[in-house]
Amino acid sequence: YSGHPVACAAGMATLDIYEQEGLFERPKALQDPWQDAALGLSDLPNVIDVRCFALLGAIELAPLDGAP
Repeated sequence: YSGHPVACAAGMATLDIYEQEGLFERPKALQDPWQDAALGLSDLPNVIDVRCFALLGAIELAPLDGAP
């Protein structure tokens, strides 16, 4: 299946659809608002750290007070 003409054609067709529907540009437009929202959580109690890369985010939480 790897490198098979049908698989390659399906992959190319998928990339064409992504381009036609603007699916490569949309994440770029969403990146800044997403990061602003995620980083806005950093002042909340129990939030130790907020890290972002593009549309990926990680929010490190401290245990709740009194939790085991």
